[in-house]
Amino acid sequence: MDYRLWTAVALLLLTATAHADLRNGMDADVVVGQPDFNTADSGTTRYTFKGPRFAFSDGERLLVADGGNHRILVYNSIPASNGAPADVVIGQATFTAGNSSTSQTRFNTPTNVFFDGKRLYIVEYLYYRVLIYNTIPAANGAPADLVMGQSSFGTKTLGTSQTRFNA
Repeated sequence: MDYRLWTAVALLLLTATAHADLRNGMDADVVVGQPDFNTADSGTTRYTFKGPRFAFSDGERLLVADGGNHRILVYNSIPASNGAPADVVIGQATFTAGNSSTSQTRFNTPTNVFFDGKRLYIVEYLYYRVLIYNTIPAANGAPADLVMGQSSFGTKTLGTSQTRFNA
């Protein structure tokens, strides 16, 4: 197994009460992406990751950019127990699909995800674009509403201009 993947198949979470007492070396309260703290397997399910790149929480939900599976996993509430299942998958039609593509509904290695309280932004480093959703999708495989950095959802042209991104 690739070393980078081995070290990034799970997310360790601290509960809200632990945040008041953050300190170096403290133990995580919950592991997401694995059934327990001693397992390190990658996968393509609603319970597992294959190379998570970034996690974002708005204080209510948790969103994980699972780059190896070309998807974003949405947890409608912050997991309180180990191995909690995701509620929604964005970028794939099902939790067990993990293929890349350039379209309004598919990704290639999303590297970042951000929600500003209104819109969801997904960064695709390899396809030089940012996909924008007018809300966090409630259904699997939902299409993006807008694309930045490309002239259409089906293009992936590198550039450095007012309308193009370079990585």
